[in-house]
Amino acid sequence: MDYWSHSTNINHIETELTENSSKNLRIGRSSFAVFFANSAVDFLVNIFLTVGLVIILTSCSSPTQKPLSFDTSLLKNGDLICRYGNGFFSKYFRQFSDSIQLYSHVGLVHITEDSVHVIHSEASELTGIGVVQRVPLESFLNQINVWGLYRLDQEDSVRNKVIELAYVHYLDRVPFDMDFELDNEEIYCTELVAMCINGAIGQETIKPKTVILGKRAYSVDDTFLVDGIFKVTSSDDVK
Repeated sequence: MDYWSHSTNINHIETELTENSSKNLRIGRSSFAVFFANSAVDFLVNIFLTVGLVIILTSCSSPTQKPLSFDTSLLKNGDLICRYGNGFFSKYFRQFSDSIQLYSHVGLVHITEDSVHVIHSEASELTGIGVVQRVPLESFLNQINVWGLYRLDQEDSVRNKVIELAYVHYLDRVPFDMDFELDNEEIYCTELVAMCINGAIGQETIKPKTVILGKRAYSVDDTFLVDGIFKVTSSDDVK
């Protein structure tokens, strides 16, 4: 599928789903205290310190945009872009993975004629509220030192389909799933990637192998450490 036919599909989807884009945000039912029950005291102390620090920093200055450290010509539509974030909870989400534990978050690369964006699901660390978003790649990787680019080993038409499915969730403003459920109307970051890739291929290539809150869930490692997905480049390759 060439760029123009892919762009036509995206425009068609956007037209069909405009009326669905007004869904209200819903707050996840699981609290952070339950989520990190094994370290509840440390969590409460640190979250108050973090909130205060965020207020101070944001009132004084805004972060400097860090230039991208890799050749963006390597990107293809539908690629997986992983990162280890700088947020308070990033280390916890990274530790949920059972294998290499490099990353805490993942999104899907969306390339248009004049820009590169990332479609991903993310919630505010302060409120727990979030939706599926579409942000510039530079913003997604701003101040990020550890990242990795991975690719589905399929035809362009399949990878374009991955993005079409992700774009539907973006237009619908699907809320972030704080309960990490696989059968509700909300969605968390790795679940978004898994659902879109599995849906585009027509089979369960990515499987939920991790247990979170006593239930099966997708870790970041689960999204790319599978047959049919390979590494393109990473922060280790450009040091």
